[in-house]
Amino acid sequence: MSSVLSQLNFSDEEVSVAVALVSGDVIGGYIRGHYSGKKATEELAKMADDAGLPFYDFLKLLLVFYQADAGSYTEDAGGLKSLDHLFVFNPGKGQMDFSVNVAAKVDQLKIYAEASPNAIWLDDHGWHDIPYDSLKTWVKENKERLDSGEIIKGNIFSYRYNSSNGKYQVQLRQGNKEALYTPHSMLLRDHNWHDLVFDDLKEWVKKNHEKLESGDELKGRMFRYRLNQKTGKYQVRLSSRVKEALYSH
Repeated sequence: MSSVLSQLNFSDEEVSVAVALVSGDVIGGYIRGHYSGKKATEELAKMADDAGLPFYDFLKLLLVFYQADAGSYTEDAGGLKSLDHLFVFNPGKGQMDFSVNVAAKVDQLKIYAEASPNAIWLDDHGWHDIPYDSLKTWVKENKERLDSGEIIKGNIFSYRYNSSNGKYQVQLRQGNKEALYTPHSMLLRDHNWHDLVFDDLKEWVKKNHEKLESGDELKGRMFRYRLNQKTGKYQVRLSSRVKEALYSH
């Protein structure tokens, strides 16, 4: 492939990108569960380096390539039914997208890329140093408790201040094999309502805050939003079709 593209007068940079894109099926392996999120991002980082592109720019290209490649193994593409469950098709508009649960999984890779370098895949139960600015908003609101030595517990992560090295730390709670930590994200694995601060609402939800405050529930593809009239807290939950998703503003 490299020699053919060079003969067709593609530049060395273009050849490097093309070769890197076809060098491995990381997206497919990740979707099928053969790669953990941490392993997938490590492999993608190597591929992006080979392509000479920033991680996020390479990821966007690779997702387009994957959809074109895997999408050809479908009835929609005129073949036999095979990978159709990975996608949703809109023939009228000539569009395709990942099916909702696949999109929820792929979004974690996108969120990692967008939140880097303040993003960490945790797949062990040790304590990991993070800067104070990388603490979640609700954890910062409990700074006095942290600084006093108390461990603050969330659904997926625990937090503490390590007085021996002066670092704030995060830990993956028992019962979780892996999770992506970012300052403005929340891993949802149930269909209950979860509190979040106004600043962590998605921009389109913020623009419709008057509807929320009037009692309306806003519906997105993966998430639902409301203002809890009793507590005064903004809340988010998974759409009924989604099994697990990482919420990030």
